[in-house]
Amino acid sequence: MIMVLAQADGYPEGRPEERLEMRVCLTQQGTLDDDAWAFGPDPWRAVRVRPDLPQQAGEVVRTAACWALRDGEGDDAPLTTLSVGLVRPGEIVTLTDPGAEPAQFRIVSVEVD
Repeated sequence: MIMVLAQADGYPEGRPEERLEMRVCLTQQGTLDDDAWAFGPDPWRAVRVRPDLPQQAGEVVRTAACWALRDGEGDDAPLTTLSVGLVRPGEIVTLTDPGAEPAQFRIVSVEVD
């Protein structure tokens, strides 16, 4: 899944060159698959690409309350809340970093392996 920044603090019109790429498993209904995450052998990798910063690797994780992104490696890395419904082009995903305003990303591509 590839998303581009649609709206965030300082970028009210978005920033298409800033993107988030995630490798996830979906249910037949097109939502993130809890069982595939819990029982799958591989972590769900994510990469955040910003033109003015180095790429930031992380992974998608499931907490008791929500989906989240963990930047960096290890269980102590900070979590960014990931609010996502249907995963299909045009849908909006909201990321909320601790202590920051939410940022909205638009899904532009979903590929099936």
